[in-house]
Amino acid sequence: MFELENVSYAYDENAPALDGVSLRIPKGSAVALVGANGSGKTTLLRLLNGLVLPTRGEYRFDGVRVDQLFCGSVDDEIAFGPRQLDLSEEECRRRVDGSLKLLGIEKLRFRPPYATSGGEKRKIAFASVLSLNPDALVMDEPLAGLDAQSQSLVVDLLKALRAAHKTLVFATHNERLVEEIADVRATLEFGKLVATDRLR
Repeated sequence: MFELENVSYAYDENAPALDGVSLRIPKGSAVALVGANGSGKTTLLRLLNGLVLPTRGEYRFDGVRVDQLFCGSVDDEIAFGPRQLDLSEEECRRRVDGSLKLLGIEKLRFRPPYATSGGEKRKIAFASVLSLNPDALVMDEPLAGLDAQSQSLVVDLLKALRAAHKTLVFATHNERLVEEIADVRATLEFGKLVATDRLR
């Protein structure tokens, strides 16, 4: 599903954030990106999400080269993606309602996204993605900023997505998340992919 061939990216041309990374992530796998702060995890996630493009190398998603989203209320934010798919308004409403309920954030429906807490913003982001019913989810520290109850909810959600054969790629310092969700641990150091270890 995700294919990186000798990919590099630099915010500053003298200090590459990614340096010659080659990585293949098959559909249905769960990959944990680990490494110290500054190792390149977030940059790699930004690249996988199409927010930045390689300065060298090639990135393909589902065999297609990747050459390269934002609303007034939480309801509109979550509905944005399904509306871009030209789904009926009835189907959009069904997906928004389901995503809000799944994450327990129905009370936020008419609030502006900027007027929510950090943990609520993270749940809104999850709901926005889930409303699209995507084949793949790419996440940066999915448990950060969440209380224990919300963390358990997200871990259970990721387990359900994994069981549904969704492709998951996430950066984390949380070893529990690696052990419970990941099939592969991919370790980065100074922008280089230094190890990929199968966990199951």
